[in-house]
Amino acid sequence: LFLWPSRLYAQKGPELLAAIASGVVQKHGAQVALVASGDRAVEAVFRKLATTSDGRIAHRPFREDLGMRGLAGADFVLMPSLYEPSRFCESHCR
Repeated sequence: LFLWPSRLYAQKGPELLAAIASGVVQKHGAQVALVASGDRAVEAVFRKLATTSDGRIAHRPFREDLGMRGLAGADFVLMPSLYEPSRFCESHCR
């Protein structure tokens, strides 16, 4: 299970995940969960991916409690950033 508990803005690179998510799910049987809010157009991309993934990709708006549950259950946490660290992970990933 790959978790993205981050904002969905260009500085975080969500288009990179959007470009590979379906392929990773199909080829490797992975699961991807996003607990993230941000750019409405990017949110729409992930909602569409979720509806076409047979339950292997999930997107929910950010809520700290869901982010914490995701951290507890994830095998990998995706925390990309072009120029700043994640504040969520700074305070919860120690």
